Amino acid sequence: MFELKNLVVLYSLVGGFAFLTCVTVGTAVFKAIRPESKLAVKIWGILCGWWIINILLGGACLFGSNGLIALFCVVSLLALREFIVVQKLSFIGKPEVTAMLTLVAIHYLFLFLGVKNFFLFVVPVVTYIFLPFLMLSRRKIEGLVHNLWASQSGIMLCVYCLSFAPGLLFLNIHPNVSRSIDPVAAFLFLFITTEMNDVFQFASGKLFGRQKLVVEISPNKTIAGFVGGLLMTSILSLVLAPLMLDLQLWQSLLTGFCIALSGVSGDLMFSSIKRTVGIKDFSQLIPGHGGVLDRLDSMVFTAPTLYCLLYVYLHASAI
Repeated sequence: MFELKNLVVLYSLVGGFAFLTCVTVGTAVFKAIRPESKLAVKIWGILCGWWIINILLGGACLFGSNGLIALFCVVSLLALREFIVVQKLSFIGKPEVTAMLTLVAIHYLFLFLGVKNFFLFVVPVVTYIFLPFLMLSRRKIEGLVHNLWASQSGIMLCVYCLSFAPGLLFLNIHPNVSRSIDPVAAFLFLFITTEMNDVFQFASGKLFGRQKLVVEISPNKTIAGFVGGLLMTSILSLVLAPLMLDLQLWQSLLTGFCIALSGVSGDLMFSSIKRTVGIKDFSQLIPGHGGVLDRLDSMVFTAPTLYCLLYVYLHASAI
């Protein structure tokens, strides 16, 4: 199965780049025929962003787990910076920034070294026990609660939750597990299903959507889009999970459903944050996509969801 999974990884990478190339060529032709089209210009900008994302992800996957760890360490730092900047926190000075950077570095070092227990517990303990002490040492009460909540939420969402994507490598560390999961294949499955869930929601909403889902938070999301995303992502998982993760059919279906549900939750969560602070995007880092959090808002929730599900499947079979 190890060789098969690596072939699946290779086919997934090649297939992704081939699909992106076809769409890019088609868009270039359409843009040449209709140079005045705003839609063509918008799609072209989005495709440029996808090329950047795919090249970074593809390059990281070529280096296996260590490549993904290095990439997500940088991604977590960028995401945390975006989150903290939009909150406009008054308590964040050099001591707090130094503490956060050190915590991120140590967290990903544990991941690189394969120290599972420290990876799972150090960030929550430091964030909820020692970070408050650091902020309380300023001896100011005004704005303390908001600053503390935003800092803790930023670390847990942008660093801890997001790190479960490369943290899928820990699934194989169990003495009684008779089968293993290729962490790169698991990551690609996570990435494909998470991103396609957004596509399925958008397409279903455009085709069948009338009634809004949560108009106050995300005006473009509809109930039809939500249901379509759940159904199509579950079907996609039913096809991919047995090949990429060696799951049974019921496990594949449940995994797709949970990823779709948690993806919507992550999307709505970060949309509500943007509406609260009055911004459209977290940054303009990625052409056509916004910031890191604009692109990975769903994965912040789907990564730990997939980790927990796969751990339960493997652990239950090992008992």
